[in-house]
Amino acid sequence: MSGKVYHAAKDGVHVLRFQGELRCPVAPAVEDFLDALFQDGRPLGIVVDLTESDYIDSTHLGLLASLSMRMRPTAVTLVSNRPEINRALKLVNFQRLFTLVPKMVDLPSSDTELPVTEGRPEDVRDTVISAHKTLMSLSSENHEAFRELVDMLTDQDNCRH
Repeated sequence: MSGKVYHAAKDGVHVLRFQGELRCPVAPAVEDFLDALFQDGRPLGIVVDLTESDYIDSTHLGLLASLSMRMRPTAVTLVSNRPEINRALKLVNFQRLFTLVPKMVDLPSSDTELPVTEGRPEDVRDTVISAHKTLMSLSSENHEAFRELVDMLTDQDNCRH
């Protein structure tokens, strides 16, 4: 199943619901949406619902980390009741960045699907590099885990110029 992202807002709080498998080819569209969300200033709050996510790759984890950093000092809430997703969140130290909860009540329905299309290869590469650099900044373990990937993609990018 391919990934989908839905959005809703109520009283200045935005809810993003990730559904299915979120993989790097759709990451530039998610990044563009998040950039647009901040164009008029920082939202009052953001909740990311991962309860319908089957898989979230490290690029999307990096986008979420960047989102959390942009929202500081307001904490972003991540909702997940999926053990495999929760393991990934803890592995990259998200308990330091987010409020992690297994369920939320009274979330507005996320009925507007984001237009998530596969990005151009160079946009995907740039998003992957940026997202992984964000993850690397969170801990020495993350730095070591993602360093080779970032170096390889950066070297490929430098060879094209």
